[in-house]
Amino acid sequence: MHRFLIFSLVFFLVFPMNAVTFDELCEKLTAHRVTSGTFSQEKTAKALKKPLLSSGTFRIDENGIEWRTEKPFKSTMKVNKTELIQISADGKTTKMDGSSNAVFMSVADTISAIFLGNKDALNTNFAVDFADEGETWHLQLEPKDATIKSALSTIEMWGNPDSDTFDRVKVTQASGDTILYTFANQTH
Repeated sequence: MHRFLIFSLVFFLVFPMNAVTFDELCEKLTAHRVTSGTFSQEKTAKALKKPLLSSGTFRIDENGIEWRTEKPFKSTMKVNKTELIQISADGKTTKMDGSSNAVFMSVADTISAIFLGNKDALNTNFAVDFADEGETWHLQLEPKDATIKSALSTIEMWGNPDSDTFDRVKVTQASGDTILYTFANQTH
């Protein structure tokens, strides 16, 4: 009986009940056509004495991502496969056509693959390191493409194995500067 209890304890510590695989995670992330919620963003840079903080709402679907920043000032950014649109607080709209720009198209596809859990695109474009850490899963992506790698070192994501959402995303630029997004109130 004593051996059974020790074996059971070791089994549940090594193989937690809520364990999730990379394939299962990608299925969970793609289970919904639309994900929206709130975000907070913290940018750190060597040139800054303290982090830059912002917050707002987001929406992700198969067409792209929309960020609506509410604080410290209002702005909107929309990214899809062919363009980036920025709308400032005064309503001024700036569009960047990326349809003929291979780097933009690659970055747009990458962003879409990350947030929509496109496993094939992630494996093609990144060295993927995934771990279920019990209470959370952790996904680290390192770009394979030299052009993207010159600007972006890693993308890391964390989430709860029991849900179909992600809690945090950290982007580390090649310079060492970071952007940490924390997500909440996600709905589908």
